[in-house]
This record gives sequence, C-alpha cells and structure tokens, in this order.
Amino acid sequence: MTLFYPAETAPHKATILGFPSTHAVPRDLLNQTRNEIMDLAVVISEFEPVRVHVRPEDESLARRILNERFRKLEDINTNNNNNNNRIKKAKAKRFNLLNRRTKDNNSKEEDIPQYHLDRVTFHPCPTNHPWVRDTAPVYVLDKSNPARRIAIDFGFCEWGGKNLREIDVRNEPLGLEADGEEDERSPVSRKGYAAPDNRHWENARFAKRVLEREFDLDEQAENNEIKVERVVSPLRLEGGALEVDGEGTLLATESSIICPHRNPSSSLTTREAIESHLRALLGVTKIIWFPGRKGLDITDCHVDGEVKFIEPGLVVQNKPHPKTGKAEMEIYKEIKEILGRETDAQGRKIRVVELEAADPDLVGWGGDYDEEGEEEVEKEQEAAGTYVNFYFVNGGLIVPAFGDQKRDRKAVETLRGLISPERKIRQVYVSALPLMGGVVHCVTQQVI
Repeated sequence: MTLFYPAETAPHKATILGFPSTHAVPRDLLNQTRNEIMDLAVVISEFEPVRVHVRPEDESLARRILNERFRKLEDINTNNNNNNNRIKKAKAKRFNLLNRRTKDNNSKEEDIPQYHLDRVTFHPCPTNHPWVRDTAPVYVLDKSNPARRIAIDFGFCEWGGKNLREIDVRNEPLGLEADGEEDERSPVSRKGYAAPDNRHWENARFAKRVLEREFDLDEQAENNEIKVERVVSPLRLEGGALEVDGEGTLLATESSIICPHRNPSSSLTTREAIESHLRALLGVTKIIWFPGRKGLDITDCHVDGEVKFIEPGLVVQNKPHPKTGKAEMEIYKEIKEILGRETDAQGRKIRVVELEAADPDLVGWGGDYDEEGEEEVEKEQEAAGTYVNFYFVNGGLIVPAFGDQKRDRKAVETLRGLISPERKIRQVYVSALPLMGGVVHCVTQQVI
C-alpha cells in the first residue's frame, strides 16, 4: 500500500463541516458562528456535496438555520445582480451601447451562484468544535490501488492537551467508551489545563465517528461507494498542520508538529522520526519546515494560516498587516526567506505571491505574544485575518471576507490572477470565526 495525500485542488467527493456546539463555542459567538458555518454550507453546495456533522439534539436547529441562510444569500445575490444590471444599463445608455453588450459582460451577468440545498446532508454525530480541518480524518489515496478509499485518523487532542475551561459542558456521559479501553483514541492531559472531560473524549473520537457514519446503507447502495479504510496514526497532529502540492512537497511548521505535548508517550517526537512517518502516510518526498511559534495561538502556528499552494511551484503567503505584532512579522520573514532558497520535491523554485492580512481593527485582533512565556500560558485567542486560509472546492475557491473592503477586494483580485479562469471565486463574510482564531480552511475538510 502506497499512501498519497492529493492537493486540495484534486476532485472532492464532498466537504465536511461541523455544526458548532454549546460545548465548544463561547455563548456570545455561538449564534454568529453557526450562521457562518451554514453560510459556507450554502456556498459550497454550488460546487459539491456538503456533509454537516451535528449533535443529534441540534439537527433541527441546524436545518432551520441552513434554510434561513440560504434565503438570505439568495436575496443578497438577487439584489447584487439587479444593482449590477442597473449600473451596466446606465453606462451602456450613456455611451449608446445598450444593444452592443460584450461577451465579457454577458459572462459576468450569468455568473450568479446557483446553490443546491439538496447537496447538503446532515449526519448525527457527537461533535463539538467547528474546526473539522483538525478534528476530522485526512483522506488519502493508495497509488497502488486507486479503487481503495483510505483516511488517516490523527486522533485530535485539543492541540496538545489545551483543554480549555471557559465553556460549559453539558454532554451526556459517554459510558464505557470514556475509559479508553474501547478505542485507541483518547484525549491528552496537560499541566496547566483542565482535565479531559466528555467533550474532549468526543473530539478525540470524531474522526472515527465520521468514518463510521460516512454513508448510511441507503447512500451506499445508491452511490455504490466503497467503505473507507481507517488508518490510525500514532502521531497526533491536525489537518491544518499539513499543506501539500500533490507532487511530493509538504509545507509544515515545526512548532505545530514536533510537539511533545501532542505526543507525550510516543516515540515520534524527533524531527527525523516524524519526517519518516509523514513520508509514509502522505506520500511526500520533501518536507519544507518553517519554525513557527509555540503558543502564538492555540494551534502553535498551523501552516494553513501562513502559506498555501495554488498549484505546484506557486504559493500564496500571508503578509501581516502593519498593525499586527512583532511575532507575526518575524514568522512572515522566516517563511519568506526559507521559500526563497528552497526548491520543491520536483526541484522547482517556488514562486511566492503575498496576500496582506485584513486591518486588525476591522477584524477584532487583540492581545500580544509574550516571547518570554511558555506555551503553557493560557492567553486570549487572537483573531485571524488571513486571506490565505481559503478552501478549494470542485471548480471553485472559497475566500474569506472580513469587512476590510479594500483588502477583501484585493485578495480576490490577486487570487483571480493566479487560478484557472474556469474556477469560480466565492467570498464568504466571517466575523465570529476569526475571533476564535480560524477562518474558512479551518472549518472545512475535503472527502476524496
């Protein structure tokens, strides 16, 4: 078996989302977070099926919010299209070109999102975090047998045992499953943080539950799907820590992967051992490491907020806004310097295009990084204003918008010039998700 992790631009069977739970999202952000997840479900449905994993008690609420957001987004699109048509007609009349519209104008008029709510399905599952990039399985292929479907369970461990206290936990007990004897996935305890509770046991098992519930019997019969094989990795990490080009190159930060807190009882703690394991699991032949920063955020600086592939040999890099902190600028400079001297797995120089982050005053950034402090120190999560945290879908690219109109627009313009003209760009406004430290890529996971 030769495992291979395709680039995000490879075809997807579906996208996984997680409906936010009261057990993992602060109450003052809960409603808006749910709205933003359902906005993504609606927008992604234009391109591919969407599987929303939701606690059984929240399913009816999730369905209601989905329909509400669908209607709202449809109204926005209708109003925008009407406004665009009025502007175009006024300009055409001014220049006496009302009946001489260009092909380009026609194509723009016709590029109206076509949502398909029938592509959105709900999957009852014990789930809490919306961060399915980190909690869900990572789907890979078997190069020696393309018909096989495989997914890696990296055993989410709250980013190295960062079991936070501020959320009220009202879960029902998990029974025998919580004693660790029924399954190899268990939470990680860490000094200075709360002891694992029911919520954390559920999060550690989420990847397994997703694979168990991936298709019910009717869907299997209808789609003739092959059941996914689950590969349990002894290395604990998150999907947001992995960025591949599909041609053998992996980008990663040392701070988020070479982490004894994530793997306190594993032999996979050295860079050499981890590299060997990742090569086997992901089919990569070259790993480009960036230092990252432990404790800068709850993820210890995941790579998907800093740099992502557009295609092999071409990446976009987050450029911190001038108002952001010293550590963010240092990380940016380190990554830029490393990419400038490295080649990818195929020996190519890597072209880097920068996307400046949104104005922090418009996104709600706050707090400073204490360079003297260890990652043990629990700090207020900074907001994430990076446009690099986008998500490729079948025939499309989903890009965050933060309300910084200048940079929101510039991000789309820059990306439009980098991707195939056949690939549509859709921008989704987010305000609550950035305040919790993540954006679009963090709350999506592709199924292949």
